Amino acid sequence: MRKVMLLLLLLLLTGCGGTKFYLFGVDTDIITEAEGKELVYAGIGAVASLGSHVVGHYVAGEVFGVDFEYQDYYTKEHVTIHDDTSDSDLRWFARGGFVMQQTIGTALTSFEATRYSYFTKGYVGMNAVHTWTYGLRRSKYHDLEMLDDHGGNGNMEWGIYSAISLHNVLRTNWTRKGGDNN
Repeated sequence: MRKVMLLLLLLLLTGCGGTKFYLFGVDTDIITEAEGKELVYAGIGAVASLGSHVVGHYVAGEVFGVDFEYQDYYTKEHVTIHDDTSDSDLRWFARGGFVMQQTIGTALTSFEATRYSYFTKGYVGMNAVHTWTYGLRRSKYHDLEMLDDHGGNGNMEWGIYSAISLHNVLRTNWTRKGGDNN
């Protein structure tokens, strides 16, 4: 099974494109042809994608009254719930990061003016990688497990968020032609 998964990953990375290199079906010439400022915009978009996930948890925490604190985000031992909140509120807190991240990505890809921007390319690209690999990263206790522990279905929601990420990747114009590239 691992050999099949490795072959599929290799096909996704190359896109079966001969001598050209593709990353998940996107022609990497867009990166080599980009100017410095365009790459900066893409980098800012990528950081904004990860930041929006964290901000989504803060917003959900405020809206649903979940008193929490981040302890050590980088080792993934990061959420301590301080009070006795309902399972429903904790599920919304757990999904808050993905909901914010996917909503912003969908908004960025919904308008012709932003669909071409390198900021959007960076945001949508990082969002896809972050979402698609979320369950693979070794985390002590992550959002999908929190959903499962409080009556939700983490795998189903991960599938939904992954589909939205794919939708946004496919809606993003990965060429330099036809629009504003800021």
